[in-house]
Amino acid sequence: MPKPSLSALVAACFSLSLLATFSQAQEAGWRDQIGTFKIGLVVQPGQPLPDRTLIREAFSRQLGMPADIVLVRDYPSLIDAQASGRVDYAIYSSLAYAAGTRFCKCVSPLVMPLGRVDGEENLRVAGQKILIRERSNGAARLRRLVAAQDTVSFHAWDLVRAEYGFPADMKILPAPTQEEARKLFAENKADMILDWELVSLEGERIQLSENSDDGIVLVWESGAILPLGIHAVRKNVPAEARKLLLSMMEGEDTTSLELFEQLEPVYNAGFVEATEADVAPAIAVFDGWIETQRTD
Repeated sequence: MPKPSLSALVAACFSLSLLATFSQAQEAGWRDQIGTFKIGLVVQPGQPLPDRTLIREAFSRQLGMPADIVLVRDYPSLIDAQASGRVDYAIYSSLAYAAGTRFCKCVSPLVMPLGRVDGEENLRVAGQKILIRERSNGAARLRRLVAAQDTVSFHAWDLVRAEYGFPADMKILPAPTQEEARKLFAENKADMILDWELVSLEGERIQLSENSDDGIVLVWESGAILPLGIHAVRKNVPAEARKLLLSMMEGEDTTSLELFEQLEPVYNAGFVEATEADVAPAIAVFDGWIETQRTD
C-alpha cells in the first residue's frame, strides 16, 4: 500500500481541525443562543425560599453556562413565564403542567419527582389519585369542601361536581397545605375533602390519610394515576442541553440529593424521566374540567 503524501496528511489534519472547530462552534452556539438558562419556581407567600445559590450553581455547572432563578407566586404566572420564554425550565404540579400545555404547545416534560413513605425506605412514590371523601352520616352535604390551595387554584373539584351533581354554590374552604386540609376535615370543620392517595413506583396504592375511618366514605376517585409533579423545559431547549439536564436530575450523588431537596421539598427521593404517556392522565383530567366549563 503506498504511503500517503505529505500534502495528503496536511489536508487530512486540516479537515480534522475544521471538524473540531465546527463542533466547538456548535457546542458554544446553543449556549450563546440561550445566554442565561432560567429556572422557574413557584414560592407562595409564607413558604420558605429555596437555596437559590445552590440551585443556580448546580444548573450552571452541569450546563456549562450562566443560570438564574425566576420566582413567581402561582402556577398561572409560571405558565406565562415559560410560554413567553422568560423561563426555560419550570417546576409544575401535574395539573398545572396540563394547563400549561393547553396555554402553549411550547413545553415538554423532562422528569417527574419520586417521594418516599415514612418508615419505608425502599418504597418510592411515583404518583397520586385524586379522591373526594365525605362523612357517611352526611348531614345532607353541607356544601363545605376543603382543598389545598394548589388544587383550589385549578378547580379540580369542578370536574367532580359536574359528574355527581354537587351543589353549584358549594363553599370551598382553601387550606395552605394538604396536611392542613386533612386536619380541618378531621376536626369536622368541613364536610368533604379533596384528597390524594399515593401510588408506588411499582403501582401499589398507599393509603396515608388519617381520614379513612368507618365514618368516612369515598365519593369519587380519578381513574388514572397522576404524577407527583412535572419538571418541564421549553421545546426549543437544544437536545444536548436536555440530555445534560436529564443526567443531572437522574443522579444519586450527594450534590444531586442536596439539589433535589431544594427543588422538591416534599417529594425529594429522586427523579425519573417523564414521557408524554406519563402526563397524559393529568391532561385528560384538565381537559375534562375545561369541557364542564363549556357546558355550564
